[in-house]
Amino acid sequence: MDTLFISSTFDSFDVLYTLLFGLLVFCIMAPTTEFISAGVTLENLFNRFLGNESLYFVQYHLKRTVMIRLFSSSLVFLWYGSGTWYGHPTILSLKRIIMESLPDSQLSSSATASSSLSNGAFSVAIKALISSINSEYQRSDKFVAGQGSLSTNWSGRRFVITDSWILTSRFTEFKILKQSSENMLAVVVSAFSVLDPSSLTQGGQPDGESLGVQTIVTVRFIRTDTGVCLLSFGLPASNLDELRSKLRFPLIQAQGVQLEPTIIQRFIDAFTQVVDENQPELEQCIGCMVQQVNVTLNRQCESSLTPSSSSAAINSNQPLDSNQCGICYCRPLWCLECLARWFASRQTNMRCPPTQWLSGRVPCPTCRTNFCARDVSRLIISHRQLD
Repeated sequence: MDTLFISSTFDSFDVLYTLLFGLLVFCIMAPTTEFISAGVTLENLFNRFLGNESLYFVQYHLKRTVMIRLFSSSLVFLWYGSGTWYGHPTILSLKRIIMESLPDSQLSSSATASSSLSNGAFSVAIKALISSINSEYQRSDKFVAGQGSLSTNWSGRRFVITDSWILTSRFTEFKILKQSSENMLAVVVSAFSVLDPSSLTQGGQPDGESLGVQTIVTVRFIRTDTGVCLLSFGLPASNLDELRSKLRFPLIQAQGVQLEPTIIQRFIDAFTQVVDENQPELEQCIGCMVQQVNVTLNRQCESSLTPSSSSAAINSNQPLDSNQCGICYCRPLWCLECLARWFASRQTNMRCPPTQWLSGRVPCPTCRTNFCARDVSRLIISHRQLD
């Protein structure tokens, strides 16, 4: 009933166009004597396609029935082609979006709502809305996925999310939803695995992270105030993170839905677990031979060489200044206490007062590259490795 009410709010041009179009179609599909005498019939218009009825009677009428069915099925498109498209279900949904965006004072009565949609202002509003959707679709940051499949090449099965709109196209259906952070929710309701031909090699062997299998999830958009499902679609589970980043409302997972990781992801978890169980290969400090190595040299002080001066010194094979820190490529060989003792001893040899030791620089015990206290970093070793 709501659809009939909305679709009846055409302006005078649409009413006149519909009446004239209906009269013309009736005269062509069921021609009167005057039309037949004037030769204005579908059979005469498509005479070359139909052929000669006298010579090929059966073939003629087979073609004629096919032609009549094709023509009759295209009448709706010809009527929509007037330029307004007011009767299209997608336009009706856009009309409801405009009605919801109107102030409450304009929606106090159905008569007011009807008049507000039947005037010329609605035509301007609907054109501006369509132009806004087109401009957002042309942006490169939109989310695009294949509707219920792995491919997005076919326009008849596509799911698109822009900054403000949710667009979905199926074989004979095109839906437009406006994103709302107040009364919308996306829920992953199911998941299943399918073969992924795109991840197979030319020889038919599985390749890539999915190894020939892809998980497809079904996502439903729901209005939280009414509980009505506005849209349901399927897409690869690998696209959920990107989908969540484009939505203005939460994307949750229904209870009982388990998203299995890919084979590569499961292997990474198993590989990490095995590595954590291995005994760490930590050498003894070459200074004391008691403690394990626990520090490394990594240039990070503010007074280090700038990239330009560092590259110039390296290319010219010039020694680094004693007031500058260099890059040490030695593997960790020292514990923190022994390296601190080495640092203090070198400062003592250079006759520096103890108050300046922390700000001083000394050469690496192995490669003689200058470093300071800011360049010394601890080695992070997990407790699991030490157990």
